[in-house]
Amino acid sequence: MTTITLKSSNGETYTYKSNDLLGRGTYGTVFKCVRGSDSKVFALKLIPRYKLDEMKDYLYDALKRENSIQRIATDSRFPFFVGLYDDFSDESNMYMVLEKCDGTLKQFLKDSFKEKDCLHVVFQIGLGLAYLHARGFAHRDIKVDNIFILDGIAKIGDFGFASNLDKLTTNLGTPPYMSPEFYKDTEENYGPKVDVWALNTSLYYLLFRKFYFSPHDRAAMRRMVLNQPFVLPPDTPISPPVAKLLARGYQKDPEDRPSMVDYLYDTAFDEIRPKYKSFLKKIFSILGKPLPGEAAVFPEKVTPVPDHSVEKHKLLAQLLTFRNNLVNSYGKLLDFLEKHQVNKILSLFIVKRHVQQLSLVLRAHLKGTGPI
Repeated sequence: MTTITLKSSNGETYTYKSNDLLGRGTYGTVFKCVRGSDSKVFALKLIPRYKLDEMKDYLYDALKRENSIQRIATDSRFPFFVGLYDDFSDESNMYMVLEKCDGTLKQFLKDSFKEKDCLHVVFQIGLGLAYLHARGFAHRDIKVDNIFILDGIAKIGDFGFASNLDKLTTNLGTPPYMSPEFYKDTEENYGPKVDVWALNTSLYYLLFRKFYFSPHDRAAMRRMVLNQPFVLPPDTPISPPVAKLLARGYQKDPEDRPSMVDYLYDTAFDEIRPKYKSFLKKIFSILGKPLPGEAAVFPEKVTPVPDHSVEKHKLLAQLLTFRNNLVNSYGKLLDFLEKHQVNKILSLFIVKRHVQQLSLVLRAHLKGTGPI
């Protein structure tokens, strides 16, 4: 057993032991580690540099994209994401310091996992995906193995295939979670509804411990996903609302498939949804819409809006646009800092502080307490 202590670029230390292995993937290894400043336990993802050299720019760009999107997810304060709290590198490896979970969802599956438990997990993951979609990203690799559990909360992990919605042209994913869009020979972008299909597949797996589309080879999988309709036998042991939900999520044409928000508002989730109203409200605020049913409670006033209020809302819109552009440019900022060899920690600290200050100003304006 070897004990290794690493020092990140911000001066923090992380210590791990070679026998504290949590998992191993194609490109990296994950160890349990302890942060020096407070002895808090994390998961340390280690990616050897020789792996980056083998994959050239592809893997390096994927890691930068994964880091930037996972940081945006972490900053959302939604508990449905595996948090990313630090990242750094040395001559041998790149490192990601992640929230340590109790295990993957697949490890927690038990015979006592009932229909309502499956719905609850899927709803939590759906909330995380709906937030990503509202922010302009899609995950593209949702599966039971990429869902983690911490203190009973389901969390989305492994953002390696995540991307901006306007860049979803690469045929990535994990059969049999891949939607029909992935199997069509077209160059058009894949929309966020690929995540709806994958989440629906996860729900089916949780309910029956098997996949509906599960042939032995990719060619047969392609034929089945593109052509075979989804039909449940009449004696399937699930409730009618869940059967209808599965059918909606397995619509082959993405135009007929519900968005993630529409999926969460399916009647199958009616008993679960009220517990998560605050998260839904945040998602709808990003989309610029009121929560369903709240428009009648807060009807639009027919009286003329004073001129100063109009100017105030215009300014708020400009500030919100600026803030969103700044946050979404996080990956480009990393490229710039690396290319010009700018002091990375100092620059990121300054940018983060300005974003935080701007957020406080926005909150004050939205509450009507800030100066205009």
